[in-house]
Amino acid sequence: MKRSFIIIVIILIALPVSIFAQDTWDRMVRPLTWLHHMFEVYEIKQCYDGGYAMIGSCQWYLDEVDMHTRTYIMKTDSEGLLEWSIQDSIDVTGEYNSFDPIGFVETQDHGFLVATRRSLFKYDEFGNRWWSHNEDYDTGLDMSDINETNDGNILLNGRINGVATTRKITQDNEIIWQKSYSIPGYQYSIVKTSISTSSNHIVQSVLAQTDYFEDWKSFLFKCDSLGDTLVVNRNISYEYSSSYNTIYEDLDTNNLYFTRRNKTLLVNSDCESINFFNFTVDASSFTYHSPNTLITRRGYYNVIDKDSFVEVYSSEETGTELGFINGQATFVMLQDDFMVTAGRFYSSDGINVIKTNSLGAVPNFEATTPKPNSMNLSNYPNPFNPTTTISFDLPTTQDVNLNIYNNKGQLVKTILNDRIGPGKHHYTWDGTNKNGIKASSGVYFYSLRLNNNNEVINKCVLLK
Repeated sequence: MKRSFIIIVIILIALPVSIFAQDTWDRMVRPLTWLHHMFEVYEIKQCYDGGYAMIGSCQWYLDEVDMHTRTYIMKTDSEGLLEWSIQDSIDVTGEYNSFDPIGFVETQDHGFLVATRRSLFKYDEFGNRWWSHNEDYDTGLDMSDINETNDGNILLNGRINGVATTRKITQDNEIIWQKSYSIPGYQYSIVKTSISTSSNHIVQSVLAQTDYFEDWKSFLFKCDSLGDTLVVNRNISYEYSSSYNTIYEDLDTNNLYFTRRNKTLLVNSDCESINFFNFTVDASSFTYHSPNTLITRRGYYNVIDKDSFVEVYSSEETGTELGFINGQATFVMLQDDFMVTAGRFYSSDGINVIKTNSLGAVPNFEATTPKPNSMNLSNYPNPFNPTTTISFDLPTTQDVNLNIYNNKGQLVKTILNDRIGPGKHHYTWDGTNKNGIKASSGVYFYSLRLNNNNEVINKCVLLK
């Protein structure tokens, strides 16, 4: 009897895991909910709670003249379902390159520190912004990378007035030290990326050029924990196409891998070159995961042995294409030999987040929510004044969120936020905002989101 009770308890404990946990999945999420954009994903990381955080940007021509850019950060749960997204970080026109996100770290309080080329933003774990900091455009740090150090502080890499510079700050943006790195014979330089090694050294990839019209050359700097230079490897000065954008440390050997696109340099802990590898593929995203090395490129990905650099698996050979536009994808390896990849599909109007294993098992995921074109979302009359009726179909019971946005992406009014049953539904917008004040005439967007995951957006016009 006692043994039977134990067996039943074990089954009951394991049952929810077997029912609800999915080994692989495929989600489509949209960090901006009010207009169709060109989304890009710059980085994805697994968070302390098992979920995933992503940063990126989107660009669009709202007035067919100026390019508008908006940086976002969004968070999903461990199953890839959207928890929140923040898209109010940057909204500028024209010279948008200075506002592209370059990286982020999860802070010790489980918030997020996001860096663009000229700004820092701190968010809490729920996406609320705590503070922001802007660098002076002429005299400030033009950032190219952000990393966390072994002692829990932050390294900001980049350049000031054309000179390679690294700044170490606390997670509250207090400067600990700042060092510049000039290379004799070179006029311009930039710290492209860096890593805090297990021996508490800082190793940096530095690009330099003799003048503005010459090709960039690559150098490796090994520094102490205060940023002072110990070793400079000048024997890796390859052309710009092999500038090293990612650095990984093999904790078993303390060797370092420097990688950009289809080239990887292997060096020892003293930054002395061991070997140099050329791949036949052009990798858009690269990471190391013992015992294998993974490369994603143009929708496919390869698994490469990190010691011999012999290809173990190619998804192209099996016809498994992830379908990301121009290889714009990034991924994170999990401890159970699965990986989570984020990028934009050719056929997608959002960002696809996919969990799959490293040997090519791509999920055959069937969404539990209806496809956007099956919801028959519409409004009548359109244009309208003073009211319009928004209609849509639901095949099953769903959690529904219906919002109105203006052409700047600002929330005007929430029409519905409730769980409703199947059938045809009609809701009226009276042309007022959330404070009951009459909205100005112009173009508005109404967004229908189901189960906080599937979304479709339409446009309406409010007349005077």
